[in-house]
Amino acid sequence: MFLCQMSGIPGVGKSTLAKKICSLTNAVLLNTDIIKSSVIQSFEDDIDFRLAGKVTYDAVFALACNNLSIGNSVVIDSPCSYEIILERGIHLSKIYNAAYKFIECHVGDLSEVNRRRIHRKTLTSQRYNAPISEIEYQNSINNLKRPADYEYLVINSSPGLDEYIGKVMEYLMK
Repeated sequence: MFLCQMSGIPGVGKSTLAKKICSLTNAVLLNTDIIKSSVIQSFEDDIDFRLAGKVTYDAVFALACNNLSIGNSVVIDSPCSYEIILERGIHLSKIYNAAYKFIECHVGDLSEVNRRRIHRKTLTSQRYNAPISEIEYQNSINNLKRPADYEYLVINSSPGLDEYIGKVMEYLMK
């Protein structure tokens, strides 16, 4: 059993990879964009975006706790921009004796990131579909949080999923 936290800026392939991991392992997928979009829509867009985020993460970790308690592996699909997100994931993995895994996705080419951002299907919670500058790109990557005391995997998702899924599965299963 594992708890895997995805990380990366919008448009780098986190959700695509998370879905593939779940299809191969039967892990439960908890996608923060889907939950946050539902929260925002429930309030008919009359909710502070930050408050919607807090509600979202509280729900995600409650669902993760519930699933781990019955023996399900969990994949949390989120940008992982805050230290508390790492702390809560690590804490849950310890409580349920689940292997803690962390995968950070990157795309080395900013034009590819921007192409993906512009052409993807968007949810209510996704405010990040506009192209970004090189400075915004670097700042976003630098602001991602990473676990200091755990081995983690960094994936270049530029090539097709078939090119790196083997490496991901090897990491998850060790």
